[in-house]
Amino acid sequence: MVLFSALSAASSIFGGFSKKKAAKREARAQAEAARFNASIVREQTATDLLVSGRQGIQSLGATRADIGGAGLTAGGSAADVLRQSARDIAFEQQTIQRQGDLQAQRFEMGATSALERGKRQGRAALIQGGFGAASSLLGGFSGGFGGGGGTRIPRAGGGF
Repeated sequence: MVLFSALSAASSIFGGFSKKKAAKREARAQAEAARFNASIVREQTATDLLVSGRQGIQSLGATRADIGGAGLTAGGSAADVLRQSARDIAFEQQTIQRQGDLQAQRFEMGATSALERGKRQGRAALIQGGFGAASSLLGGFSGGFGGGGGTRIPRAGGGF
């Protein structure tokens, strides 16, 4: 009985280590996927910024052509229109950059969270394996050395 308990305890401990290793492996895979997604977001943000910049330059050029075609000079309200257009373009680019940064940051935080979750699950698996081993050993010792696992209570009339 004690031998089987020891084998069961060893199995519980081994299971705990195996579960810990699996939890770490899964967490690393999730973190890697999240970091990959963050890099994709950064690349897409850079592309969006280039497109926005080109469109902004084209828009400013069209506005200048419209002003020149109307026979206006680049002063007064025409200059104000050009300045405001440039501000709008800059604001749009800042917005694109900020949104991309936030999205990438969410993925990075997800990676960190996955790794932390993996550590917690690994610790829990080890603890669970330890408790399983202790339970097996205690059960084996009480059954193996306790004379059947119970106490005998005398009955009336002298028998057990």
